[in-house]
Amino acid sequence: MPYQFHLLFMACFASLVAPFGGFFASGFKRAFNIKDFGDSIPGHGGMTDRMDCQYVYFSCIDDLALREVPGS
Repeated sequence: MPYQFHLLFMACFASLVAPFGGFFASGFKRAFNIKDFGDSIPGHGGMTDRMDCQYVYFSCIDDLALREVPGS
């Protein structure tokens, strides 16, 4: 499959899957009664709160790469 199709797939996948990282982090914080994961960015909850969507996306893309890309 051409490289552009892989990029298109990853872009569509990111727009569909990445928000679930935020949902998971919000549920985790509510379950443990935590307001923010950190205080490095005052009022925004730290870097973990800014990057929670990317954690889920990158773990899924890593899994996809291990399954689909030869030699990885």
